Amino acid sequence: IILKNFPSWRTITFGHVGDGNLHVNVIKPEAMDSALFFKECEKFDDVLFNKVAEFDGSISAEHGVGLLKR
Repeated sequence: IILKNFPSWRTITFGHVGDGNLHVNVIKPEAMDSALFFKECEKFDDVLFNKVAEFDGSISAEHGVGLLKR
């Protein structure tokens, strides 16, 4: 879904799949202005958060929060 909506962006997804935690890092396209990138990140968040909600997932900013500790 990310590539479909943001084809020139690179993302790195890593984390702790076994306990349900993933980290998504977005790399700014080199040619894109930083101000535009941060504005577009709001749209990126909407796409990502909607996909998370579709799977009844949640967003957490804390390490150690996942399926085992819900």
